[in-house]
Amino acid sequence: MYQINQPGITRCCFNRTARSLIALVLGVVLGTAATAHGGAAATFESLTNLRPDGEISLGATFASEATGVSADGLVVVGFAASKNSPSFDNEAFRWTASSDMTALGFLGKSSGATASFANSLSGDGSVVVGNATSPSIGTESFRWTQSDGIVGIGVLNQFDQSVALDASFHGNVVVGESGVYGASSEAYRWTQAGGMVGLGDLDGGETSSRAEGVSADGSVVVGQGTSNDGVEAFRWTSSGGMVGLGDLPGGEFQSTAHGVSHDGTVVVGESESGGDSDDSEESFGEAFKWTNADGIMGLGDLDGGEFDSVANAASAHGVVVVGRGTTEDGSTAFRYTEADGMRSIQDILVNDFGTDLTDWRLAEANGVSGDGRTIVGLAFNPDGVKVGFVATIPLPEGVSEEALGDVNDGGSSTGGGGDNGNGGSGNGDSGDGGGNTGGNGGMSMPSGCGVATVTSSLFIALGLCGIKGNRQRVRNAAL
Repeated sequence: MYQINQPGITRCCFNRTARSLIALVLGVVLGTAATAHGGAAATFESLTNLRPDGEISLGATFASEATGVSADGLVVVGFAASKNSPSFDNEAFRWTASSDMTALGFLGKSSGATASFANSLSGDGSVVVGNATSPSIGTESFRWTQSDGIVGIGVLNQFDQSVALDASFHGNVVVGESGVYGASSEAYRWTQAGGMVGLGDLDGGETSSRAEGVSADGSVVVGQGTSNDGVEAFRWTSSGGMVGLGDLPGGEFQSTAHGVSHDGTVVVGESESGGDSDDSEESFGEAFKWTNADGIMGLGDLDGGEFDSVANAASAHGVVVVGRGTTEDGSTAFRYTEADGMRSIQDILVNDFGTDLTDWRLAEANGVSGDGRTIVGLAFNPDGVKVGFVATIPLPEGVSEEALGDVNDGGSSTGGGGDNGNGGSGNGDSGDGGGNTGGNGGMSMPSGCGVATVTSSLFIALGLCGIKGNRQRVRNAAL
């Protein structure tokens, strides 16, 4: 495994002349602005790629995508065009403000393309998970740490391929999907002690499930399965197993859970619904937020364009939800709070904080920090190139600090392995072993390929595209 540090992000503060000049040369318009929000500032940063000096080649359509952010908002992961791949394919990266973009490498040389994709990270930012081409498997889930580098974590069954989609706070629990291309797939939960364990599926229908999010302590897993009614969002716990969450009224029956809050009580995703149409026969995709008290609730869509929205991630206690909606400009990143409703992130930056985003389009928000203030995702720059972005935005009035909770409470890191582990205390990652709950706490957080609709995340993986982002692709669960 090797690492290469590249200046892969163009960052701008108005008092940094050198960076401003770089931004102008690259045609990147970034900003820092403060308004009446108690003098709090909003910032916007654009990620480039893993090629020398972060230069975007003439005619290129993709540079990078940010797929996840740590609980404190200081670590961002994703994938970017890389000079390290023999065929210039995408490579997973980890970004911090101090080190910029760090290439995470590959699982090995394959006979075809060589690529890797970071789909999420642990709440503390120390563990990155995703999928990469593997010489022996094809597409394999990986887990990256500073000490061990990028390491494959295997598959459920022989001939399977797998993708990792999320991790708990300290990364001791990883969730994803394993299956055979063109056949069935199964959601999995991986722990250091127990390895990869299948979670089964909802009752009824064909066997096809996928885990996309995991809670702080690793004890709650969300995703999609197949029930008698069709593709359905689920919430899994060790005590209750896999439970379907239903779908929104109207439209076809279909729902998918993409993310879950720190404590596992708030689930977000997308569902087919009647949208804003009076025609009971029409079906539209709509972002949802689920709680045990209120069940599944539609979040609506942005104004303009065809009704279509997706919720990708939630803050620590589900106060802030991010994803994408649809406007007359197309796919548009949104932030949702009960206090402010669903708003375009670009509109917030431009209209509330005066950020200059002329000729930009923020297309999708893939991840949000624990306090809801740092949002990452995919944007189109003024040249029409897909680039990752990192935006820090103060919360709207009406959202209290008390409601946000302690976003960095990962539990004690002194325990011996989590749920039924060897001692320890706190809200630790649930693992395998024998004792009290302990160990490492957790928070779940949650492609650049322009694929409109495909049948599964593994299909995308085999196509060497990313897993998170562009949620149009997960309307169907079958491999």
